[in-house]
Amino acid sequence: MYFEMSAAENFAILRSIIDTTINNNQNVVGALSVIAAYKRN
Repeated sequence: MYFEMSAAENFAILRSIIDTTINNNQNVVGALSVIAAYKRN
């Protein structure tokens, strides 16, 4: 189900999530922890 992405693609996705979180005045660490919890399942 998973496919490999380059480090640059991973960075771009994470940076986009961080920027969106900041623009919405939300907690960056909280948003990243939600993603980490989702990836574990």
